[in-house]
Amino acid sequence: MIQSKFPPAYAREEDVQSVRSEAAGSVSSWTPVPEGAAVQEPAQDPWAETPDSDGLQPPPADLRLGSIPEHGAADQHGRGHSAPVTQAARNWVDHANETPAQRRLRKEQEKAARKGYRKVQWRQLGAHNAVNVSLPKHIQQVGSGDGERSVLVLDSRDQRMQSPYQGWLLDEIITNAYAGINVLSDRQLVRSPASGYHLNIFMLKTLVGQKLVLCGSMTSYGGVPCGAWDALTGSVLSHPAFQPFRWPLMSEESPTWVDVKVKLGGHLLVHLELRGYRSDQDMSVQLHHVTEALQWLLQEEIFVPTFVVTIFQGYRVLACSWEVGGRLYAVSRGGVVVALDYPLCHFELRLVTTSCKDALGWMPIGWNSGF
Repeated sequence: MIQSKFPPAYAREEDVQSVRSEAAGSVSSWTPVPEGAAVQEPAQDPWAETPDSDGLQPPPADLRLGSIPEHGAADQHGRGHSAPVTQAARNWVDHANETPAQRRLRKEQEKAARKGYRKVQWRQLGAHNAVNVSLPKHIQQVGSGDGERSVLVLDSRDQRMQSPYQGWLLDEIITNAYAGINVLSDRQLVRSPASGYHLNIFMLKTLVGQKLVLCGSMTSYGGVPCGAWDALTGSVLSHPAFQPFRWPLMSEESPTWVDVKVKLGGHLLVHLELRGYRSDQDMSVQLHHVTEALQWLLQEEIFVPTFVVTIFQGYRVLACSWEVGGRLYAVSRGGVVVALDYPLCHFELRLVTTSCKDALGWMPIGWNSGF
């Protein structure tokens, strides 16, 4: 094992000279010597660099790749059966194996060289423009007709209904867009609301013979201190307006617990319970209830929904309610209910039969909150 890893050692100088002679012969080519000719020993050092004396002629100046070999048969196109190395060199010269991306890069480099530039000058495209408010080509707006104000969008590639918020609060979308911040490359510069109440919701659920889509947002910039885990806050949450309601078992280390109820004419329409086991931005659904009398409620009542949202973060309790077009009410310290300003609201509900061509897409519940 040791001898295989290290070169052999030589004890005498003549052994070293013989090894050098063998090495010199293996590097250079041998030239045949005619019989009877005198062999002249080189006077210079055998280890010195000498010009190549292999007797080969230099290639002609008009030599082209892919020429017919001397003993090869030409094919129907007039080309010989070249070696794989020759064929690979021809493909490299003719740019035959280029990918579309490599071809575009080569054309841009050639264009820059014709203009006298040393490198390609890349410009920012429209897809990365922070203030570009146009939709991508594969996204279509559902309610884009005259007199329609729907914010629902559809992905034309797989016919799937998409959330118009994509995990962002409405105030974050507007603020960062008009501030010129690219949320992809300048993530550390993203501005998020630090006060007020903000909510985005997008829900799509398949029922018995029907498909329900609920989408909307609420933005309010006023705020009050949150309530606490005490009997005073419990007396407020026991009001019939918060029912059905159950107190979660919480501690300082418990994940965030969210309860969302959507009512229509005093009747419960949708009830959600979310738990932030992974994170507050990616909550798990614990309860997802849609009333069976949904179609009857939509026929009998005007769609002016009422929202009741309750959030538990440790021993801090946040409870608020509002009606679209009305004021926002929030529970503060000591069980005091405070009337705030009129929030900016936009909610829409879409109910179609599953056999209809408009019953498009599948999407789980999307929830964003900035309370």
